[in-house]
Amino acid sequence: MTRPTLKSRLFFFLFALLAGLGGGGVAGLEERPCTVHSSDGSYYDLNPLSASKDYDITTPGGHRIILNVCRSVQEETWNLKVDDPKDVAGFIRRDHGDFSIGKTNTTLVMQPDNEGPQLTMRDGSRCTSKSGATQDSTASTTILFTCDTSVFGAGKPQLLWSAPEDEDEACSWLIQWKTHYACPRGERGGIWGFFTFVAVIILLLLTLYLTLGTLYNRYALKLRGFDQLPQFSIEGAKYHVQEMWDVARDADWREVFEG
Repeated sequence: MTRPTLKSRLFFFLFALLAGLGGGGVAGLEERPCTVHSSDGSYYDLNPLSASKDYDITTPGGHRIILNVCRSVQEETWNLKVDDPKDVAGFIRRDHGDFSIGKTNTTLVMQPDNEGPQLTMRDGSRCTSKSGATQDSTASTTILFTCDTSVFGAGKPQLLWSAPEDEDEACSWLIQWKTHYACPRGERGGIWGFFTFVAVIILLLLTLYLTLGTLYNRYALKLRGFDQLPQFSIEGAKYHVQEMWDVARDADWREVFEG
């Protein structure tokens, strides 16, 4: 079997490096926590609603629902029977103890017809029957965020309904939250987003230039120490780009993959 030449091995290393950078770029397209894009490209970001002080809802029956957005509740719980109390995103305060209405979730989805973002919190406390018997199902809560530019600040969540209707047995909740934070933010047109994109591109180009120049100086010119580091200049950049183009052009792919 033919042993790969120096140029072949160098070119294969650079190919793997570029492939890794490309893979990182694809991963960067994934949604960040508490953000979502609609089908028409509109961008929503609910991170500003993630507060250091919990939000409070009073139910028709006089119970308190305490919840937060994309983070666990900050208020101290009482007699909360769940495996991980630190992962509770909301709870209802009942006469005999707090009841989790769902775990923390940072994944948003769009409501039907792109009416706004939606957040569902699942795996709360175990549901109970009217007799008090514990069931296999667990509590869950869905929050429908509605764009309202007339609401200044975070706004206030409102309970639409719970099921069953008896608040001591309820195990599912639907909440509506009107806030200007639920309005599209126009991510693509943001000036800071453009500057961030340019800065990332410049940083990647500088990293690539430093890597290619160092590899060439070390393996082709046999330089060591600080001498192998490329000089940042236009002429130096042209030189290294031309040399690496020659390496890529002369590389034998069969030697790379068969070696």
